[in-house]
Amino acid sequence: VEFSAEDWEKTLWTAALGTAGYVWLFLILPLVALVSTRKQAQQRDALRNLTEAMDQGHSAVLIVDTNQRIEYANTGFCRQLGYSRRDLIGRPLREFQGTETQPEVAAEILTSMRAGRNWTGEWFMRRQDGALLPVRGSITPVKDRNQTIRSFVAVFEDISEVRRTERLLREAKERAEAGDRAKGQFLATMSHEVRTPLNDIVGFASLLLDTELTPEQQEYVETIRTSS
Repeated sequence: VEFSAEDWEKTLWTAALGTAGYVWLFLILPLVALVSTRKQAQQRDALRNLTEAMDQGHSAVLIVDTNQRIEYANTGFCRQLGYSRRDLIGRPLREFQGTETQPEVAAEILTSMRAGRNWTGEWFMRRQDGALLPVRGSITPVKDRNQTIRSFVAVFEDISEVRRTERLLREAKERAEAGDRAKGQFLATMSHEVRTPLNDIVGFASLLLDTELTPEQQEYVETIRTSS
């Protein structure tokens, strides 16, 4: 079979391009794989750092699904309520909410969650030992790119010590106010008890001055009236 120079040239160019394509393919694929692997490793590191930060924080962090079932609980939440993480995952959040939470507050939380709004305030949680735990925090919805709610994140703090301090301050204030009232009542009573006999003393001293007295006696009576 005879080939023209033009055919040979086309054949050579086709072979060269094919070879170059294979070379680039073998060079680029490992590079793409390396970049993808590195990106995944960075994402895993970032996720691990975030998880460790959430778990090691002092605040209680809780993630619940749209049915308000617990998906994640950090160490702070487990420590504050006295449960292990295994005891919490999958259980409804309402099982751990204290019945002492005011009904209007519970209704406000539920309404905000259904509407996909942030909520901040105070409520009560129930510990494993049955003790009541006052907390203060916020509940935030987590949405995807389509603004569909996927879960909720609750972050809160134990405010038992704050409540105890407030109670002590309130009791001290009440004692101080009670002391002021007792002091005022005492002074009013003593003023009345002292004023009545003093009026009598002043009156009789004035009467006595109208009688015949020696200069010395008159001086004494005048001193009594003035001092009274």
